[in-house]
Amino acid sequence: MSTKLSSHDEIRAYENRYKYLYFIVGLFFITVLLRLWYLQLYKGNEFFLYAERNRMWQEKDRAPRGMIFDRNGKLLVDNQLSFDVIVRPQYLDEFEDEDKEGLSTKEKTLKKLSELIKVPLEDIKLKLLKAKNLPVFYPIVVAEDVDRDRLGLVEANKLFLPGVDIMARNKRVYLYGESMAHLIGFIGEVNRPEMNRLNATYDIKNKKLLLGDSVGKFGLEKTLDLELRGIDGAEYVIVDANGRMKSAEEAKAIFGDLPVTKSVPGNNLTLTIDSELQDIAYKYFKEGNRKGAAIAIDPRSGEVLVMFSYPSFDPTIMSLGVTPEMLNELRSNPFKPFYNKTIQNHYSPGSTFKPLVALTALEEGDVNDTSTINCAGQLWFGNRYFHCHKKQGHGNINLHDGITRSCDIVFYKLGIKLGVDKVFKYASKLGLSQKTGIDLPDETSGLMPSSKWKMDRFGVRWMQGEDLSMAIGQGYDLVTPLQLVDLYAGMATGKIYRPYVVKKMLDVDGKVISTTVPKVNSTIDIKPMNKEFLMKALWGVVNEQSGTAWNYRVDGLDIAGKTGTVQLSSIRAEDIYKKCENLPELKRYHGWFVGFAPYDKPEIAVAVIAEHSCHGSSASAPLVRDIIKAYYDKYGFDGKKDRLKDKGAVPSVIGPEIVE
Repeated sequence: MSTKLSSHDEIRAYENRYKYLYFIVGLFFITVLLRLWYLQLYKGNEFFLYAERNRMWQEKDRAPRGMIFDRNGKLLVDNQLSFDVIVRPQYLDEFEDEDKEGLSTKEKTLKKLSELIKVPLEDIKLKLLKAKNLPVFYPIVVAEDVDRDRLGLVEANKLFLPGVDIMARNKRVYLYGESMAHLIGFIGEVNRPEMNRLNATYDIKNKKLLLGDSVGKFGLEKTLDLELRGIDGAEYVIVDANGRMKSAEEAKAIFGDLPVTKSVPGNNLTLTIDSELQDIAYKYFKEGNRKGAAIAIDPRSGEVLVMFSYPSFDPTIMSLGVTPEMLNELRSNPFKPFYNKTIQNHYSPGSTFKPLVALTALEEGDVNDTSTINCAGQLWFGNRYFHCHKKQGHGNINLHDGITRSCDIVFYKLGIKLGVDKVFKYASKLGLSQKTGIDLPDETSGLMPSSKWKMDRFGVRWMQGEDLSMAIGQGYDLVTPLQLVDLYAGMATGKIYRPYVVKKMLDVDGKVISTTVPKVNSTIDIKPMNKEFLMKALWGVVNEQSGTAWNYRVDGLDIAGKTGTVQLSSIRAEDIYKKCENLPELKRYHGWFVGFAPYDKPEIAVAVIAEHSCHGSSASAPLVRDIIKAYYDKYGFDGKKDRLKDKGAVPSVIGPEIVE
């Protein structure tokens, strides 16, 4: 009896505990109901809008880059509408179910997209992988500048391509292609190191870069990227569950008017370049299958009128992206199509250096305008012969004829008399062995040797035998075409201006932001009688029948200049007079011609180097002549066009070819 009573008491004790459990469970359900009421009724509308905003993102409106014009207002670089195929990873990853082939929705989408747009699947996956650190809703470009046929296929299959869309953008179009490639350059997609380096400056200007943006990679596009790029705008767009944009009407019905920030186009550039003169250089090299460079300046200001290098490349193709095979082909080309040879390649100046040696000798008093030197065709010095380009020699020859006929023996003897350091003094005053300061990247400084330089560089003294090679522009002498044309401008005018290619910068409304003011790099005081002597000798190179460029004169234009030939390696004595054209191409000599006009008051100076062409007179002088003639036909000299009776560029009398 006592046992039963005890069990009954225990049950009553547990029943009292259940009351607390009932209370807790009831309180839980009341809390859940209150929370549901709060979320669904009290805050329902607010959270609905918040959920809808998850379908809304900010779409970047890329600003058009500034346009580029030549000195006369001709359009060189434009922006044209283009279409890209993009993928938003957020909507690729949303469906991970596999089909009977074991492929996820993401894999099926990418595979089908690859087939439609003819882009390898691995390339698409690689682009998505590179962008893995970006927000998942950020559009990743997987194909640029897609043609209409492929766009149509993507549009027709959008229902089966979640996360895939088409985006319009401005494509950079380089209207003069290869002709302006090295000068203007091209743009390309920014990489992470570039982005990290540039954003310190760009972010301050409200031009922060993101992966997928384009930046200047070469030439002016690189140097003035910040000025050329505009300020991107933005707008909000609505997408469905598959990542496809919804209509503006639907977005407005939910959110009202969405904020829009308009993009601001970049600044425009007007260059000093004359596109018609540039085109003359392009056709000359292209049609003649030549390699080399041409540069033309206005000696009165430093304005660059022509800057051309060949072989070249198509900057529009480069800006859209090239295959690794195409890129390797360009990089492995022995003629260096990625080099702007006017400022990045340096060459021995050859006989174009001789006028500087003559000027040094005249200014130092080592010779005068009546001095004569005997040329027997060769000169014994040290333990070997040094040869003249004319095997039988020139006989007794004065300095004027030594320049016009380009006699090597005259300058060997001047080199011995002067020594390297005297020549170095005048070369330095005239800008050699130093950068010109042109407003383009990656300029090289060239080299003008001195006895101190050789001791510092090699720890050995300068040998007198090296004076002979130095005096004819061989040995250690190295110049860029721009430095060489500056040298001649300096000898002709006494001043060297800093060369520049950007004339002015304007905003989108045409308001001038900045204008380049000519700046003198250096001056040199040349005795008037020495300057007059030198200018007449250089005039004689072109206009005297014994001159090495006689065949390329234009009567009345008073072109002055100097031919030059550059040996690329030492030659055995028995091979010196063998025909250059019979050598393998890469061993043939380079040919120079530097000319300016009019000789007594130059308005244009031009330097041309034709690589592996064997002769400056026949390979480079014709282009210098044609550029100067075209300049005169267009602008005249001193604003006048009264020098020519015969408008033909080629003289009526052709003399015997004097090869150098």
